[in-house]
Amino acid sequence: MKFARELSTNKKKRIVIIGGVAAGTSAASKAKRIDPNADVKIIQEESVVSYAACGIPYVLEGVIDNFEELIERPPDVFKSKYDIDVIVNTRAHKIDSFRKQVHATDLQSGKDTMFDYDFLVVATGARAVVPNIKGVNQKGVFFIRNYSDGVKINDSTRTRDVHSSIIAGAGLIGLEMVEAFKKRCHTGRGDMDVTVVEMADHILPSLLDKNMAKIVERELEANGVKIILGESVEEILGRDGQIKGIRTSANRDIDSDLIVLGTGVRPNSELARDAGVELGYANAIKVDEYMRTNIPDIFAAGDCATARNYITNKDTYVPLGTTANKQGRVAGENVAGGNTRFRGIAGSAITKVFDLFIG
Repeated sequence: MKFARELSTNKKKRIVIIGGVAAGTSAASKAKRIDPNADVKIIQEESVVSYAACGIPYVLEGVIDNFEELIERPPDVFKSKYDIDVIVNTRAHKIDSFRKQVHATDLQSGKDTMFDYDFLVVATGARAVVPNIKGVNQKGVFFIRNYSDGVKINDSTRTRDVHSSIIAGAGLIGLEMVEAFKKRCHTGRGDMDVTVVEMADHILPSLLDKNMAKIVERELEANGVKIILGESVEEILGRDGQIKGIRTSANRDIDSDLIVLGTGVRPNSELARDAGVELGYANAIKVDEYMRTNIPDIFAAGDCATARNYITNKDTYVPLGTTANKQGRVAGENVAGGNTRFRGIAGSAITKVFDLFIG
């Protein structure tokens, strides 16, 4: 296989990566190892670039002391140790694939900046789905997707009395939050009443069938978790700018001090789409086994991209950190001149609910 574009041997290859965390930092590190002379830049919207997102529930539970422990490498370490430039608090808002430029805005100063590239990796990740629910923007309603989301929830539980919570959505992240809240010890305020509301007729609907889910539901209930199935959140009730609970599709009112909406994620693929990059399954960026898109010299990896299921041999979308790391390494190696393939995924997953392990 031969990539679309060759550079002269006396020119530094300019590699720009939009997005950090798993896919973006893996791509940058691998590219630098393959081509130590390459000029590698990461444009990151958050203030942190390399952190363990999967550890967020463990900080909220109190197993990990603080969010700083989730940070693997600060931005300055990438420069001093690996010669990788990291531009944080900066949002890329346009890709000009004809001129091979990325247009970005500094979120603190408002200043616009332009980055030229020879090869581009889009690792823009995914975002939480914001459901069309009345009152969803009130204080006390949280999503859980990235570092700042976790910090906001943590700050809320520390600065006010939170005795009850509702988790809307009984998927993987929802159940991790359930256990974190039931076991939380960092506030010193004791136990928390936790209610799970799931619109399907059983928990973990994308992972388990109804009979297997019953085993997990019994484990949750044995640990004091209330479960409401077959109902969705219709309205978030509030008073004086602060939430007081929810109303479900069955016209059931449930009081709560805090609400976490775990209603799924969708890929951040619009930036690439607007540049002419083809989207595929679930509107994720369509990539081949080399992580190439349909536009020469633009690659994609991680939670914004599709992955080939090697059992069905069809594209799918399973946004997990392990996949993002592997895809990032493949993209990074190939933009630096390599020729490696991403084998695909089996769609496997594993989680823990109190004393049960589910896979």
